[in-house]
Amino acid sequence: MIKKGVLDSFKQGLFVINTSRGEVVDEDYISWLVEHNIINYACDVLQNEQDIEKLKSSKLYRMNKTGKYDNLVITPHVCGVTVDSQEKALKSIIRICT
Repeated sequence: MIKKGVLDSFKQGLFVINTSRGEVVDEDYISWLVEHNIINYACDVLQNEQDIEKLKSSKLYRMNKTGKYDNLVITPHVCGVTVDSQEKALKSIIRICT
């Protein structure tokens, strides 16, 4: 969905937030925009996040580890981990196991 050129006509300083799937953005394009301080990017998903070796090769992942990009924020993908959802899951597990 967000591929090379899509964000080129937007005003510099745009905030792009991806909380859906890592694969909906071209990470090479996004990383270039972040490197050149054209956009601010935040996400809790990355491409190939289920394969740790592929994840380590992600340019965004590596950029985030340097800590030198104030316009890049990557947080853990916790997908609905709330107190209520954890309590419900625990009760379900206890019910199944007893």
